[in-house]
Amino acid sequence: MNTKKIIKTGTSTTLSFALLKAFRNSADPYTRIAIGGSLSLVAFAFAGREIGLGVGFGSLLQGTEISQGGRITKNEYQQTIYTLHEDKGVKELVIGTLPNYNCDGFTFNGLNGVYKISDGVHCQIYKNGSVNFSGLGALVNKAKNGGFHNYDWCVKTKDSRWLELYAMSLQ
Repeated sequence: MNTKKIIKTGTSTTLSFALLKAFRNSADPYTRIAIGGSLSLVAFAFAGREIGLGVGFGSLLQGTEISQGGRITKNEYQQTIYTLHEDKGVKELVIGTLPNYNCDGFTFNGLNGVYKISDGVHCQIYKNGSVNFSGLGALVNKAKNGGFHNYDWCVKTKDSRWLELYAMSLQ
């Protein structure tokens, strides 16, 4: 590969990575990878191999976010939400704010259960307390046993953090 082709591939990788990353709050990494992969095929067919490869590399780099835990991307709920921080245990989330960290799950008073958020999955919490897992991450969350869970599930995990989070749902 000559220098010109390397520069073209590198530039398209950087630009596609930055463009896809700009949608971080509205699309989970699984969805961004799928979009980037599709764009890569189109670019490969119409703009050349180097640009297609660059777009493909840029979309694959979105996968680095998958291992960082789940995210709450919308919080319209007007009560306190308790999140399960990946390292620091149960944390209280101020009403109407978004956590600046990734989390394993969350609950709120009266839910009598917990929501598990799989790694790389985004969820939204609405005013009425309904929860939505969006994009391809919703399918991944189901496949990885994410979503709403009751007390029995918390016990089966043998992770005391989930029981601590569950206790917050009963208050």
